[in-house]
Amino acid sequence: MKKVFITRTLTEKSIFKNELEAQGFKTEGNSMVKFSSMEFKMDAPYDWLFFYSKNAVKYFFKKVKPEQIKGKKIATFGSSTAKALQEFNLKADFHGKGDSTTVAKEFLQIANGKTIAFPRAKSSLKSVQTKIADKAKVVDIPVYKNISKDKTEASNADFLVFTSPLNAKTYLSHHPIKENQRIIAIGQTTGKALVSLTKQKVYVSDISSEENLVKMVDRVQKLTQVRQGA
Repeated sequence: MKKVFITRTLTEKSIFKNELEAQGFKTEGNSMVKFSSMEFKMDAPYDWLFFYSKNAVKYFFKKVKPEQIKGKKIATFGSSTAKALQEFNLKADFHGKGDSTTVAKEFLQIANGKTIAFPRAKSSLKSVQTKIADKAKVVDIPVYKNISKDKTEASNADFLVFTSPLNAKTYLSHHPIKENQRIIAIGQTTGKALVSLTKQKVYVSDISSEENLVKMVDRVQKLTQVRQGA
């Protein structure tokens, strides 16, 4: 039985977990990062809220009630971020898919000249807001911190799926990649970090949805089988 590891906590409702296990894979998930909230203020005017991640949604609404953003538009990056809004009975007005350059370009088509607030991780690379800063006003709002865990466990999985540069850096600072393991990254930024850290082949999923990650694992497995057969 092939095994897949992802640097994310998997719930029983996880599409990644359920679909791969239905295909005969064994899955395991464990974040290499720990999170904590930060104090922040929402005193600057804005037209849009742009969330990079489900954690940004989670920590933002620890301090802000959904009714306090009534009349504001909401943008998200990635499917899991959009789904996180449902917990607060909210829906994204813009749902960005693909790499940050594509998302920034598409978002500017409706937000050019507007003021956009970005609730984010303190260590965020700010991949979208830096690309739109010359055409829109940006309000920067760090709402949580993510730092590496002191202790992590190595995985013997056949496929290692990394969900952020920090998750990749933390894992690889403690554990080497084994010869038989295939590396998959969510997004170009994580992919570039992994190439730099490992000097190995990295397969990149530009769409960060769990559905697309399932397809990526399946694709990489088929490519591996073809090469081994050759």
